[in-house]
Amino acid sequence: MITRKYNNHEKELLKKEEEEIFYFYSGIINKYKNKFRKHGYSLRLSCYWLNTLKSKHSKVRLPFSPGYKFYILCEAIQEETKSKNFELSISYNISSIIGMLFFKKIKVNDSQKNILADLNRMLEMIDNL
Repeated sequence: MITRKYNNHEKELLKKEEEEIFYFYSGIINKYKNKFRKHGYSLRLSCYWLNTLKSKHSKVRLPFSPGYKFYILCEAIQEETKSKNFELSISYNISSIIGMLFFKKIKVNDSQKNILADLNRMLEMIDNL
């Protein structure tokens, strides 16, 4: 987890970090697609933004302000729905802007350990159905 003071010069850096992390996660997902396909599932990766202070949710980037949060969503979706429809999803909070009294902080979660463990857990859950 990286934490630093936010200023207007940070906008481009934060966008770049979010894009790099999204593409990194995409690469990991691509390595797991065949494993999930063998079980009749497809993997989908998407992103969304929240502003928790303004109660806004969007599939396009929201303005940078306190309450801003960027998430990556990984979904395992059953391809054939002959039997029970069973879907799994995991969301990762990648970045946040936190408002403090006189300054704002950015938090960027650059850890990739969780996605590997989570994908393996998802496969294990599907195996046990």
